[in-house]
Amino acid sequence: ADFTLSPNPADNVLHVEIKDPTFKKARLMTVKGEIVWETNSSLTTQTIDVSAFESGVYFLSVTSEKGSSMKKVVIR
Repeated sequence: ADFTLSPNPADNVLHVEIKDPTFKKARLMTVKGEIVWETNSSLTTQTIDVSAFESGVYFLSVTSEKGSSMKKVVIR
């Protein structure tokens, strides 16, 4: 599952562009594996409001029919 995210580090919002049309699910997790945001929407562009999240390192996981991939996100 190929995707890009910006800005990274993020302050208020995180924009995710998923380049895989078979996209199924996206999750934003803490380093402890706690899910803080999740979507099953088929939209390939997602905007996540991260303004209420604690500062730190998170991981965004995107799953598609082709598999899944994960990227590190820093929230300030």
